[in-house]
Amino acid sequence: MLTANISLVVPPLPDNDVAFANSAAWTNYWRNIQIAATFDPAVNSIYAESAYDNSIPQIDFNWNGVDISVPSIAQYNSLLLAYQTLNTNYKNLRDVMKAAGFITQSQ
Repeated sequence: MLTANISLVVPPLPDNDVAFANSAAWTNYWRNIQIAATFDPAVNSIYAESAYDNSIPQIDFNWNGVDISVPSIAQYNSLLLAYQTLNTNYKNLRDVMKAAGFITQSQ
């Protein structure tokens, strides 16, 4: 369920006049009506980033005259932690959005 506060600004009917004598008068009366909607925000927590540590060196070696670079276990673990943190935060955001009524499916 999405909660909103809606304000309808309707001008007063003119005095000493036949109100809505025909469909054109009815249409003209409602033509410039303005509606303002304010949606209650979903409450969520601050995103806690776990950045990839790009200062961890890779493993470089030469095999039969070909230079090869591969990620180290430390690089892999740093990237995995950053991914897991991002994934968890994304799931939590979707849970909050579902609870607030912005989306219907969370996970």
